[in-house]
Amino acid sequence: MYIVKSTFWLRTIGRITLAGTILLGATIPLSGSEASAAIMDNIRVALFMNHSKSSIESSITLSTTNGFDIGIRNDRNTIEYWLSDSAEQIRSVADGYGVQLLLTDDPGRAGALADSLSKPPEKAQVYAESKQGKTIYRVVYGHFMDASEAMSARDKVVRDGAVADLMSGYSPIITGTMRLTSGAYQDKASADKLQDTIAKAGLSASVVMVPGSSGKANYQVWVGNEPDKASLTKLQSDAAKLIPNISLSQANTDIPYVMLKSSFDYKTDDHLFPQYVFGANTKLWVHSKQQNGITVKERSERTYRGDFELSLYNNDLAAVNEIPFEQYLYSVVGTEMGGSYPVEALKAQAVIARTYAMTNGNTYDIANVVDNTFDQAYYGMGNETDSVIEAVNATKDEIIVDQSGNPIAAFYSASAGGRTAHPSEVWGSSAPNMMSVQSPDNGVPEQWYRVLLDDNRVGYVKGSYVKDTGKRNAADFAYYTVTENGLNVRTSPTMNSLGTVITKLNTGDQVIVLESIVMDTPYVWERSYSASALSDMLNQNGTKLNGPLTSLEITSRGQSGRVTEMQANGQVVNTKSPDYLRTVLGSLPSTLFDIVDTGSYTIQGASSKRNKTGNTPVYTLSGSSNKATPTGQSQYYVLGGTEGSVRAVTTDTNFLFKGKGYGHGLGLSQYGARNYALQGYTYQQIIQAYFNGVRITKG
Repeated sequence: MYIVKSTFWLRTIGRITLAGTILLGATIPLSGSEASAAIMDNIRVALFMNHSKSSIESSITLSTTNGFDIGIRNDRNTIEYWLSDSAEQIRSVADGYGVQLLLTDDPGRAGALADSLSKPPEKAQVYAESKQGKTIYRVVYGHFMDASEAMSARDKVVRDGAVADLMSGYSPIITGTMRLTSGAYQDKASADKLQDTIAKAGLSASVVMVPGSSGKANYQVWVGNEPDKASLTKLQSDAAKLIPNISLSQANTDIPYVMLKSSFDYKTDDHLFPQYVFGANTKLWVHSKQQNGITVKERSERTYRGDFELSLYNNDLAAVNEIPFEQYLYSVVGTEMGGSYPVEALKAQAVIARTYAMTNGNTYDIANVVDNTFDQAYYGMGNETDSVIEAVNATKDEIIVDQSGNPIAAFYSASAGGRTAHPSEVWGSSAPNMMSVQSPDNGVPEQWYRVLLDDNRVGYVKGSYVKDTGKRNAADFAYYTVTENGLNVRTSPTMNSLGTVITKLNTGDQVIVLESIVMDTPYVWERSYSASALSDMLNQNGTKLNGPLTSLEITSRGQSGRVTEMQANGQVVNTKSPDYLRTVLGSLPSTLFDIVDTGSYTIQGASSKRNKTGNTPVYTLSGSSNKATPTGQSQYYVLGGTEGSVRAVTTDTNFLFKGKGYGHGLGLSQYGARNYALQGYTYQQIIQAYFNGVRITKG
């Protein structure tokens, strides 16, 4: 075989030691309360909103035990409770334009149609209402800004053959927010009685809550769901004939209002529950009577402390969870770090998470933070443990401030890969309290193997599920046998979603082991991409290549060794910031990486000639023959001339990313904090290790 010199180079970060900046007995002294760092009582967390850092839902389904109190938040920013609802599940949507696709007395047909249009955010709602003595199911699709947008959606939906079949000849109707009203009542019973009378006459009517006097609600009955004035005029004419003794006038939909409807849960057996439809100028308030948590169906059935405010934001439903600040941290610390971490690491996380939320202010107009990792992961009560709650309570009101007493920008990531990032490696600029420092990020080692399958594909298997047979092939590679059924072969040695399963193996199957890899998850990682896949990623992010991708090179690194610039085919890769390279390159865990071009190798010798396999045939000599013949193979393996390692070489250009760390690497490393705590450091010392010129104060 050819002896080739490995072109792979990986920055080695040695054993991490604390460079004399922290003494085991030292702590950060707590300062007194400072006016610039006042802790908020409650925090507002957006679960859904029309914003680039959040997601959109057309409806929200809430459940709790023993029911809800329903109200509004008025102009004085106080809560007025209008209604006590004993239902344990309610749904809410914002009023707007829609497409009525079906009106039927067949719940199965209505459910099947809604189910075919169940993708958010514009999924269908099924309303159940009484009409002429029967229960009628009304299927309404979407929430749209105006009638023209609803018409466009209607035209698109009816072109779907499955939808058209379920509609079975029903002509879709554009619905809107213009309605007729009968006047106001001070009690709901009177409104219910009138609504029943109007429904028996064949008109669609709903009881509506509107502001009354002394913080109480008045009740009206609204008729119709019309998209324009002409439709409303026709409805008024029809109503005069059907209910001549009831006077109707145009409803004022500019005031706060909540329509009381019944929602049909087509995924259960004829289950009806209350649906609250709120107006454009309404902030609907939902409170659990027992204050034992509110479960949100559309957020993976997670249960949240506190109350919910539902409103329109940028013309879409917004759901904001308002919760006592310290209770918010129970979830964040439990989700971001987890109860298995040492308590001093959890305390450090609590102080940093509190500081981060403090500095965010009212970033999103209607909320302080979002519930995902654009800010901090907030998954409700599910991840709260005794140790997490203990850590938050033990550090109550504590935040990190600079020497002027101002809260700092408190960033953190899962693992710094041995050294934290300098802000210039992430944003392209500096920040006074963040620096690049060593971090003890080593995790629990896991044994993985890169293996060759019978069909010549290469993948990774976890070492605990295979064993050495003692046999070798002609190239002296070891045969391993599988010891468990259903063993996943992955594209990379990781258990997360990026390690895609390419096939499964069963007990007794044999593989050829090409390389032994010890992974310090989440400290060390690998990802492999084809040239065509990378080319697509680059093009989608603004780096337009002329022709196929043939070279991908690192052209600049920052203080910690993180990649700050790359070139593809000699062209600088377009990025918004250095850290955005992670997004450009298929959501890489970090920018602390090196690249192996598996379609090239370097011939050992004076010239150190680099060969590209795509245009340079590989020849072999076998037996007594003195004639070299092309291999004709798409993949072969080369032995490093100095270190003796073996790696795959492909005729097609592929790129293997070998890296360390998870996240941007700024500020505190969660894995580093864990290991510092295991070494006996306090949370104050951990914070001091990662941030420069700071102190902890009670806000």
